[in-house]
Amino acid sequence: MFGWRAKVSLWGGVALVATTFVVWTSLHQQATHQASLREPVQRATTQIRLLADEADKGLIPLEQARQQARSIAQALPTDGHVRFWVSQRQGTPVVNEIEPGLQHIQPAEGTETAQVLQRILGTASVDGQFVSYDWPPRTAVARVAYVQKIHQWDWVIGASSDHLALASLLVERLGLLVIGLGLLGFTLRMVSTGSRNEMCR
Repeated sequence: MFGWRAKVSLWGGVALVATTFVVWTSLHQQATHQASLREPVQRATTQIRLLADEADKGLIPLEQARQQARSIAQALPTDGHVRFWVSQRQGTPVVNEIEPGLQHIQPAEGTETAQVLQRILGTASVDGQFVSYDWPPRTAVARVAYVQKIHQWDWVIGASSDHLALASLLVERLGLLVIGLGLLGFTLRMVSTGSRNEMCR
């Protein structure tokens, strides 16, 4: 029914299409995950900076501006997997803790937990940046945060979630793909063997 060249061509074509699809979907999933952290933080940062500028110009009282900024941060949407927060650069929470247990930790303490806090807050820039870390320290729970600095008030606004490792995702999906292609190859072989048996009768 199928010659060996036809089987190889079919198997190769399926493998190419499937591999391309796996890589594309993995890259798309990672991009979507990063956007779910980055975009809400960028929108909130823009709004809060406008409030800070108005307070600096004396257009609204400073405390009123900061209260409105807190309300903006508290209103950020969450699906249960993303944790939004605002912190002072020295580590004091403004809205939510960066991670549970970081409320009374100062970066200068020198402990492992403080080092994680320092890494997160120290990465923040005006333009925004992703930072990876383990939480709690010394665990295999990889976390990622998108952090952006509110320079007028020395605040950092961020969003944290479990880290979506592209390499691990690709290995997992390519492993499943190899299994699927193996089953396809086995099926083609069985079909070919059956066809030869029918012809010999």
